Amino acid sequence: MFPLRKSVRILLFFATTLTLAISVSSVSMAQDDCADKDPYGLACLVEFMSLPNPPQSTAHFSDQLSVMVIGKGQLSAPPETDGFVGADDETGDPDPNERPPGTVPSEQQRYRVFNSGNLWEYEVTMGPAMLDAVHNRRETAGQTLATDPVDDPAGLEMLLRLFLPVAVGQSSSGRSGLGWSNGNDSRIVRTPTTLWPWRAIAQFHSVGGDNSNCTGTLIGPRHLITAAHCINKMGTTTWYTFGVAPGRNGEDVFPYGDSVIDPNPDPGDPVRWYWTPSEWRTQCPNADTATTAEKLACTKWDIGLIVIPERLGDQTGWMGYVARSAGALNVEDNLNRGYPKCDTDSDPEPDGELDDEPANCQVARLYGHTGLCAMGDYLEPLSNGWNRIIRNSCDISPGHSGSAVYHYWDPPQVAGTAEYPVVAMVEVWQHCTLCDADDDTPIRARRITPGVLDVISWLRETFP
Repeated sequence: MFPLRKSVRILLFFATTLTLAISVSSVSMAQDDCADKDPYGLACLVEFMSLPNPPQSTAHFSDQLSVMVIGKGQLSAPPETDGFVGADDETGDPDPNERPPGTVPSEQQRYRVFNSGNLWEYEVTMGPAMLDAVHNRRETAGQTLATDPVDDPAGLEMLLRLFLPVAVGQSSSGRSGLGWSNGNDSRIVRTPTTLWPWRAIAQFHSVGGDNSNCTGTLIGPRHLITAAHCINKMGTTTWYTFGVAPGRNGEDVFPYGDSVIDPNPDPGDPVRWYWTPSEWRTQCPNADTATTAEKLACTKWDIGLIVIPERLGDQTGWMGYVARSAGALNVEDNLNRGYPKCDTDSDPEPDGELDDEPANCQVARLYGHTGLCAMGDYLEPLSNGWNRIIRNSCDISPGHSGSAVYHYWDPPQVAGTAEYPVVAMVEVWQHCTLCDADDDTPIRARRITPGVLDVISWLRETFP
């Protein structure tokens, strides 16, 4: 007979081995069951991440796709202010020599994913061959373009249906130039929001509230691009629950409805998927304790993607998405529209904060520059020579974070001269507390690089 202690050890060993075998076997079976659905296992991945209790191991669905279960996340209301503002003295190159995006090889990508239904968080690893194949096919088929062109972009974007003279050129009377190029705020209300493509721009608002927390843009029937800090507290497992309202035009005006996720979901509730670069979690500290310098350093990963359950884009249409070199972007007519937060109850702001909302700010209204957004320095280069950050002159303030910088483009896939709206970057940072009159590019945007471009196409393919 074995001594008792030794017997227990043996029994524990066999029990552990059996448990591991079952776990691995269940993953393998899931993979085998999905093997015929698609060459890369995209359907398998979604099926795996939708399980109420996924196996606690890494699942490989092909040599190009794997997922690791991280653990449980949590849903929370977004913060009152995003806090992504502060001094930024870094300089870059205003006209870097970046190779054409079609010549940049695809690279492996890792993203953190959160399922609002089961509250599990995952890390998905996507291989370069898969990303390249999926994006090239979708691009060739015109599936990276907006749903519709615009006949007269200049006429539309300079249209002043509701002009607010007090909102132009005002930086006096105790108002700061925080986030305003040259110390002036040139934003005006843009209406009607049902005009194309403004209706593809969505306000993010607290559940049950009207004020703006952030802005996102539809780039697919249920796919939105925004800033990472708009959907996930930097460096944590906290993900935000909020309403998504495209084309909102006032406190009670929801022309296309409102996608809302319950902060305490029940089994079977609609699922929202959140995606951020893994580095936003692994390389960044908790936003609550991070210094301004640490937050600034993390802007290079501050880009997020959302898949909502409702196909609101079938009503609104959606913008295209592009990775364009600095040489191309610098000669385009770049624009920005978004939903600023109106701090109507606090003037001056608490804790010494400066009031940078538009003058006479109107809650839940779409605002935008009266002119064009100039591109400034390019920063945070990747090994392929592409820069992740672009300084720009778009006037923004809290609530406007995550809004797209877009332009109109005559793509090579389309014959003729039709111009389609395309998203090139999202706004993430205001760099001055009181912008000087000659500070013409006080805003940081996280641009769509070739790697992000691949991921967007892959996401559209995986979550149609």
